[in-house]
Amino acid sequence: MIRILLLLCLTLLTALWSAERLTALVTGITDPFATAITADGTLYVASMAGNQVLRIGADGKAVPVVGTGAKGMDGLGGPGMKAQLNGPHHLVIAPDGALLIADTFNCRVLRYDPASGIVSGFLGTGTKGFAGDGGPAIAAQTSDAYCLALDAKAKRLYLADIQNRRIRAVDLTTGMISTFAGTGKKGVPADGAKASESPLSDPRAVAVGDDGRLWIIERDGHCLRVVDSDGTIRTVAGTGQKGNGGDGDALTIAMNGPKHLWVDRDGSVLIADCENHLIRRYLPKEGRMVRIVGTGKAGGNAPEAPLATALKRPHGVYIDATGGLLISDSENNRVLFMGASPPRP
Repeated sequence: MIRILLLLCLTLLTALWSAERLTALVTGITDPFATAITADGTLYVASMAGNQVLRIGADGKAVPVVGTGAKGMDGLGGPGMKAQLNGPHHLVIAPDGALLIADTFNCRVLRYDPASGIVSGFLGTGTKGFAGDGGPAIAAQTSDAYCLALDAKAKRLYLADIQNRRIRAVDLTTGMISTFAGTGKKGVPADGAKASESPLSDPRAVAVGDDGRLWIIERDGHCLRVVDSDGTIRTVAGTGQKGNGGDGDALTIAMNGPKHLWVDRDGSVLIADCENHLIRRYLPKEGRMVRIVGTGKAGGNAPEAPLATALKRPHGVYIDATGGLLISDSENNRVLFMGASPPRP
């Protein structure tokens, strides 16, 4: 009986999500990979191929705030518009309102202060490698810096250190860096093993829920893993092989190169199943996964009903303060929105 009730609830929720309609929140941005919204409603977008971070104005137009548009590493300590980036993949809003930017192919994380307009180093020396645990984050070495996440209390910043096969953590009070998950060895972690003593495949993205659990997307591992409050790791979604599954038992649903994730306010996990051109939702209590946006084939039609709107290699998902969903529809050069109240700067 309980299983039947859960299935009925899932069917109702899926119907409600499908009844929503998408809108194009921002268009004409080169390869948008991530979005973030400040407490005052300012929307920022990371343009990966454009090598810039953009602020979206009230008129919907994008204004560069960090990055000249030229690929490079110069300009730290000065105005954001004179700094150079190299393939920024992600950004988050720090507790003090600063923007933390994953300057991916420069192997570092930068800090942009909107009040002063100054950009500075935050994590990483800019030299690719693995070093620095136990010391200041600014002096550490990482591989390509792909994805950032703050914990629920904004006391820690996590980094998906993909080629080092680790999740790194920075204490925002002390500025010290450590390894939270992964040993550096490539492999599939055993369910119930300690995350800090387990191999990982290629942790592409990380997110933390309000309950403190940490979620990891493995890009070429084609799966979702969770680190529970006791520090143990489990695989909860994906078969480990690439494919394009439908809806159902999450461990039987194949994904293909998932690139990002976000923990919603109800504890469910949104996944940008990039190479399948889909957004999925993982439901932890039911152990199920459902498609919520995309047709499963690459396309770029005008936004309409979620499952009828074609995406093209989406790289980012983000939930705003109203519960609205923002999708970085990367190769369609647009940011889509699904919800009741689109964000207004």
